Amino acid sequence: YFWSFPAKADRMRQLEHEETVRKIEVLGKDIVEAEVKLADAKRGREEEEEESGDNGDGEEGEKPMTRAAKMARRSELAKSVAEKTAELDKLKENDPQAIADLEKELKLVTEAATRWTDNVFACQEYMVKKRGMVKKEVNKMIGITDAFDYPDSK
Repeated sequence: YFWSFPAKADRMRQLEHEETVRKIEVLGKDIVEAEVKLADAKRGREEEEEESGDNGDGEEGEKPMTRAAKMARRSELAKSVAEKTAELDKLKENDPQAIADLEKELKLVTEAATRWTDNVFACQEYMVKKRGMVKKEVNKMIGITDAFDYPDSK
């Protein structure tokens, strides 16, 4: 700018240069750290050479497993775990505790249904005896059919 001093513009460029140099140093350190982490991560993943471990008696000895073999074994074990979990879920249907819980819940639900059925029949009886209505009209008004009965009697 024509109104600013030349030294001011030089100082601004110098500060900008120092900031850029500082950023380069920081990024250089970050790159070195990332390379170290990458080397650490790769250290356990190298493919190992398989040597035949023949010990002379016709049987093979322990072979060091390659990474690919380990990954294959891992996927095999994961598949096995999934199968066993599915089998366990299937067998949980026959669990005695679960069956006992279902029977207890069924008893509670049946008692509640019986109570509501009693209430409906009490309303029907009230309408027929106290109000002098015909039973078929009351059934139609309440919305019940001839098949309506206690849950135990089915």
